[in-house]
Amino acid sequence: MASKPSKMLDANLGHERRPRSPSASSDTGLPPYADTASTVQDDMIPPETLLLAGTTIHSTASITSLTLYELSLALGHLTPSHQKVELSRLDYHVRRAASSDDRGPEIAARKKHMYNLSRPTAVMQSNFPFYLESVRRSNLSHVGFKKRHKMAGATEYRALRVTRPNGVAGELKGGDVLFSVKATAAGRWEWREGDKGGPLLAYDTYEDGIVRLQIVEPMAQSRRDALVGTWCLRVWWDIVASKEPLLTWEQVKPLFEPGFRRFD
Repeated sequence: MASKPSKMLDANLGHERRPRSPSASSDTGLPPYADTASTVQDDMIPPETLLLAGTTIHSTASITSLTLYELSLALGHLTPSHQKVELSRLDYHVRRAASSDDRGPEIAARKKHMYNLSRPTAVMQSNFPFYLESVRRSNLSHVGFKKRHKMAGATEYRALRVTRPNGVAGELKGGDVLFSVKATAAGRWEWREGDKGGPLLAYDTYEDGIVRLQIVEPMAQSRRDALVGTWCLRVWWDIVASKEPLLTWEQVKPLFEPGFRRFD
């Protein structure tokens, strides 16, 4: 990764996730998002800290936290030949007992494919080295991700709403900036809304193989999904460049033991 924080974040931002409303049906095409209204009632999701380990993303609130998102491939194992990783969100609901003889209510998960994390090959010559390909009309949009090099060697990232005016095979066309990302003196990456010093949304950090996203603002579910997907793109981009190791969930779980280490 490009930079390492020296200290764990000490803000307690962990919250248990409440069940979400079902999303609209899957759409694997590339719809014109400017003309498509979402049919999903977005709940405001409270701030929390997310941890990426292997193929799963969890809240740091507890070792028993359920998986919130899942990747089809572990980012730490990707090679330059990989071009796509699927990002799915897991929604949970309580399944009631069918009869008094059953064991009782159970928590059931529904996995929803939300985005494809995409890295075009050099032959495709995309104007965005990485981008999120949306597969649901209820999503915020497709999201292009690129670096911007500033003076004094500073690097920033920008995530833009993108469309394909010329169809599936056409070049991505950038629109308004959704997120801007830059490194801080403390070794964290700061995520802000828009491109003009907008509201602070989150920090992401890397330390000893552990990658976290500390979300500091409530936001609608569709924006949270886009933020998480773009965060995964940034991790992938840096992993390809630096080959830093990432821990798996099994390696991370023992670190939740009382008295050993705090993540929230």
